[in-house]
Amino acid sequence: MQLQACVRAVCLALAGVVVTSAALAQEGGNLSQRQQAASQERTELRQRLEKLQKDIDGREQDRRAAAEQLRASEQTISTVSRRLHELREQQDAVRAELTRLESETGQLTQARQIAQQALAAQLRSQYASQMSPWVAALSGDDPQQIGRHLGYMEYLASARADNVAVLQSTLDRLQAVQVETTGKQQELVALEQETLQQQETLQAQRRERASVVARIEGQLQAQRAEAGRLGQDEARLGRVIRDLDALLKEQAEAARRAEATRRAEAARRAAEEARRAETARRAAEAERQAETARRAQAAQEQARAERERLAQEEARGQAAAQASSAERAEARRQAALAQAERERIEREQARQVAPARADDAAGRQTEVAAGQAEPEQPTAVPERSASSARFATLRGRLPWPVRGQVQGRFGMPRPDGGVWRGVLLRAAEGTPIAAVAAGTVVYANWLRGFGNLIIVDHGEQYLSVYAYNQSLLRQVGDQVRTGDRIAEAGATGGLADSGLYFEIRHQGNPVDPVPWLAR
Repeated sequence: MQLQACVRAVCLALAGVVVTSAALAQEGGNLSQRQQAASQERTELRQRLEKLQKDIDGREQDRRAAAEQLRASEQTISTVSRRLHELREQQDAVRAELTRLESETGQLTQARQIAQQALAAQLRSQYASQMSPWVAALSGDDPQQIGRHLGYMEYLASARADNVAVLQSTLDRLQAVQVETTGKQQELVALEQETLQQQETLQAQRRERASVVARIEGQLQAQRAEAGRLGQDEARLGRVIRDLDALLKEQAEAARRAEATRRAEAARRAAEEARRAETARRAAEAERQAETARRAQAAQEQARAERERLAQEEARGQAAAQASSAERAEARRQAALAQAERERIEREQARQVAPARADDAAGRQTEVAAGQAEPEQPTAVPERSASSARFATLRGRLPWPVRGQVQGRFGMPRPDGGVWRGVLLRAAEGTPIAAVAAGTVVYANWLRGFGNLIIVDHGEQYLSVYAYNQSLLRQVGDQVRTGDRIAEAGATGGLADSGLYFEIRHQGNPVDPVPWLAR
């Protein structure tokens, strides 16, 4: 009855597992269909994305042309700005020269007035004293007195001639200065006119650049909006697919656990049956051993009775001297047979007890081996250290290339994608940009994405990078010192607002420049 109940319970458990597996399989099939539909929708969405990418690629030629136009416009802006800078320096030099000439004119005018006054005084003195060589010669005075008068008049004539020469020289220099002043004034007027023309050209180029930047920015915003919308759709669909995958995995895990439970139950029942069989085998073995013991005991009793009988017979034989030798030999043979039977029974008992002892010893060895197993310990990974170069002595002491609000920091996301490899500093157009350390200009040109770019080599494989400049004031090969003016801030390279993008690179790799700059 117990065996039938166990069989009935096993059948019911197997039926439940089969029903559960069928339900899970049906639900898994529905989820698989939903997953396939979602995958198909995702494929179509990706095809739309690919079509959009092809459209973007088709406009790439127009964008390249616009970028080339932007590059030419920004290079022109840089050239015009540099020319304006040179014109301002020339104007300052001309104004300084005019100031010097005006000062010299004043000095010459004063010297002319002094010379004229001295000459007039001499003439008035000579006229008032009626001094003349002819008058002195015809006066009839003492010849010595006449000689003294003539010498005095000669001295006055020489002094008057010197004053006249100084006056003439002063007048000539004054006229030359006035001519030079007129020329410088005309040159200044011409420079101002050229400056005005260059400023108009600069404004026109800036308007053209603003138009190009606005057009490119509009295209990029439209494409980014479309790509962003499609990307959001794909992200939402991706979440749905991930949820379906997770649900399928959960159901597969549930089915696996059910199968594991079924197998564990089957293994438990098999182990129970094996235990029962082992119990029955041991009971049978014990019964057999008991039977063997009973037989051995009976054999021992028989042997003992035989020995007693033989002893009695031997006693009777001794009492009866006429007993024959044949009877004595038969008695000894019976005793030997009894002894052999006892030995056989003892060997049989020893063979039956040995397997049980071997099983117990094997079980104890298995338990000891299982207790001796230990988990492995993880090994530590040694850390690696980095070295710094000598340029690190300037860390925290470099001057800022320009003072302005930090709009983009190293490692932070950029508005157009990617991350900043330097810092973006806000600065008005035309703000002077200074070199942060002494070095050599190794690059000074327009670069796509960075506009007017200048790079300074400071040795030790350290470079400082200055981008988005309105104009570049230094050329390749120029030596610069700390604080030298090398460029002017601007918004070239497609930047919306005026500013400076600044990097520090070591061995070609960008490093955070803020810790290098003075607080």
